[in-house]
Amino acid sequence: MRGQQRRIMRIRKGVCSAVAVLVAAGLAVAAGRPGLLKTKTCIVYEGVIDEREQSVLVNVRGIETNIPRDSVESIAYGDFETRWTADYGKLAADDDKGRVKAARAAFEVQRYDLAENALRAALAIQPNNAEAAEMLQQTMRQRRLEQTKPAAGDTPNNNGGTPAPHDVKSAGQYNTLTPDDINRVRQLEIRQNDAKVKFRLEKNVLKRYWDANPILADTYKSYGEFSKAQTQAAMMIIKDGGEMAKDVKVANDPEVFVEFRNPVLPLVLRGCATSACHGGNNDSTKRFALILPGTDPAQAYTNFFLLQQSRVNLTKGVADNVMAGGPTWAYMIDRTTPENSLLLQYGLPGGQADIRHPTVKGYTGMFSKNDTKYRAVLTFIRGLNPIPPEYGIEFELHRKGDGMELPTSLPTTFPTSLPAAATQPVNDAIDAVKGMLGK
Repeated sequence: MRGQQRRIMRIRKGVCSAVAVLVAAGLAVAAGRPGLLKTKTCIVYEGVIDEREQSVLVNVRGIETNIPRDSVESIAYGDFETRWTADYGKLAADDDKGRVKAARAAFEVQRYDLAENALRAALAIQPNNAEAAEMLQQTMRQRRLEQTKPAAGDTPNNNGGTPAPHDVKSAGQYNTLTPDDINRVRQLEIRQNDAKVKFRLEKNVLKRYWDANPILADTYKSYGEFSKAQTQAAMMIIKDGGEMAKDVKVANDPEVFVEFRNPVLPLVLRGCATSACHGGNNDSTKRFALILPGTDPAQAYTNFFLLQQSRVNLTKGVADNVMAGGPTWAYMIDRTTPENSLLLQYGLPGGQADIRHPTVKGYTGMFSKNDTKYRAVLTFIRGLNPIPPEYGIEFELHRKGDGMELPTSLPTTFPTSLPAAATQPVNDAIDAVKGMLGK
């Protein structure tokens, strides 16, 4: 009898040990694993994935995004090379386009070795694949640049010294907004009716704000009641909490940014961030790079910020703007009159645009006014808060290895055509001069 009891005790101990191992494994999973998450709206996140009961937390380069479970399409664990190799192995033997797509994915994460192998394989299948040939040259140039680049911390700046650590804020070809910058953008782009936005309050900020604002007692009976209204409290701190606003973290993408990532950002990346245009890495594009040719959250938020800040002086070069009464600005994102946004105007064919895109060989526009893509961008701009927020962010775009800063706005070149409102002051001034000369 006692022997049987001992056997039962040993079995129980074995079961408990097994449970302990499983719990430990579960905790390791909860701490997060590298992987790739795709949402049902085709947004892709690559970073450390932490699966929870009702949501999935993704940390990409220090930027956390909380995604509801019912919004997740798929999760694939493993590092990039493991996943890339597995997907590449599934391509058909004659799929040259699939290999170009795989190469582009590798290029975006600086795996130029994988990209080059895939592109050479694509050209072996289809020697006339112009996209593969062009991208192969770009990949080889980038590999040479990376190989000849000085070690981190040894790159001299324009003054002959070593740049400060904050000069380059993230990995990749370009610097990006910092996590604190991105949090500020998130805060100021929340719509009043955005019910899905979530907050994470740090450093006891709720209690600090309550203690600093006795007037809150006129609305809330106690701190306990105030703390239960966490969303309203977070918005109060963002609005008038001063430095305390930094401790209010927006834990997921606001609704407006979800709309930006799909379909606006993919359209901009395909139409503007190509190697020959605003995402290029050649001498002809170094002076006006605007769009970062990547899709991770840091790059996406940086693109959002750059588009909000970018403007063009329509009267540049007209008697230094004096005769025209000063600059006439057009904005990439015009929240007051969305139809005048350069993101729309420059995307139209020349015959349909009030402000035509500067002449670029081969560029004929991205859509027409009857196109669903045009309407999607217009709807997105109309959905922004009508008053442009003051982010208070100081940001200069850099391309690594160039030793130079890139403008964070579009070039102020004189456009191909001007709207009547911009040209009328110039015409009036010219007529006045002719009258003075008696002509």
